[in-house]
Amino acid sequence: MSNIGEICDGKLENQAGIYYYLQNFGIVTKSKGGAHIVLSREEAEKLYAANKYIPDDIYIEWIKTNPCNNSKNERYKLEVPVFTEDGIELSLRGNYSKSRRGLNYSFCLLYKNTIKIRRWDTSPNEFKIKTSHKHRWDGISDHETYLVNDICLNNVNEAFVDFLKECNIDFNGHYQIVF
Repeated sequence: MSNIGEICDGKLENQAGIYYYLQNFGIVTKSKGGAHIVLSREEAEKLYAANKYIPDDIYIEWIKTNPCNNSKNERYKLEVPVFTEDGIELSLRGNYSKSRRGLNYSFCLLYKNTIKIRRWDTSPNEFKIKTSHKHRWDGISDHETYLVNDICLNNVNEAFVDFLKECNIDFNGHYQIVF
């Protein structure tokens, strides 16, 4: 992974032919501040397959994100640093909502807080009905999806543990069991 996450300065954007090639062959994504993060599908898959860990001193808790105290419409999120054994920092995000339409939650493993290496959710996307499916980084986006049955659909705490296991993430610290 010699060029993993190589940052391209704005000069590359001015070289239209090269930028067009990179963008259309799946190795460029926009990042905050206009810089470009380069990560190929192969590099993303290596990060996904790598053994990873969450530092044991991290306390993982769900933070309420909506100011309303209505228990019928609640939203929570979590964000946790994740590291590969060779020191590459990733992040794990979780979203949870409870509304009159029911429970919904999702998890995502990100590189540089931008590239979604693996994402799991139950939202329809290209599926006509609510399904359990994962998205993988294809070098351009995470639109490529596939159906799965290895993530718990009725308990967000179990689903969190399932997602950690599926992404090869070791965690022995403290987790706030909720909901």
